[in-house]
Amino acid sequence: MRRAHIAIGWLEAFALLGFAISIVVNANRVHSTVGNPLAEAVIFAVFGVAIAGLTRLLQRGAIAARTPFALVQVFVVIAGLTFAAGSSVYAKGVGAVVTVAGAVAFAALVRSGRA
Repeated sequence: MRRAHIAIGWLEAFALLGFAISIVVNANRVHSTVGNPLAEAVIFAVFGVAIAGLTRLLQRGAIAARTPFALVQVFVVIAGLTFAAGSSVYAKGVGAVVTVAGAVAFAALVRSGRA
């Protein structure tokens, strides 16, 4: 569990970047007229790059990245709980996975500081 927070951090970063790409692809395929899919994709991409940067800093041993990474994991748990409160089975499943990933990453980060 020593490096679990780093593995989960990379997974979260790439998942957000992939989701940002899927938003743009889906918007072009469906020709969405609701909202601004490009702005939404940019926001998710920025968060993905930020998580990737924090994860890279943690991987290199930067102590200053611990607090921002911990806050990100708190928000990941909140987002997961929001998904888990959804009405579909798919949303509940994704919410459960996201919540557990955030909680495990947070616990692993805290535990790695004691070593």
